[in-house]
Amino acid sequence: MTDLRSLCGSTLTKIYNADVQWVIGFLTGFAHFKDKDLLKNTDYDAVAAYVDQKCKLKPLALIFDAAAELGEDLAK
Repeated sequence: MTDLRSLCGSTLTKIYNADVQWVIGFLTGFAHFKDKDLLKNTDYDAVAAYVDQKCKLKPLALIFDAAAELGEDLAK
């Protein structure tokens, strides 16, 4: 199960389905906070690819950090 302390590097080479589900849940809450439909043009595979790429670039970052970056990118 993913929590805010999960390191990107703990996903090894590919982000796990539970991680992607957690990120989508995070983005749902983030969208409510921003009062925008952030996931309207985004699908599961796109979220997984984005977070997977961020985690490969920064394996010591938290999955939360990748999710927050994605939320900010989608809110633009």
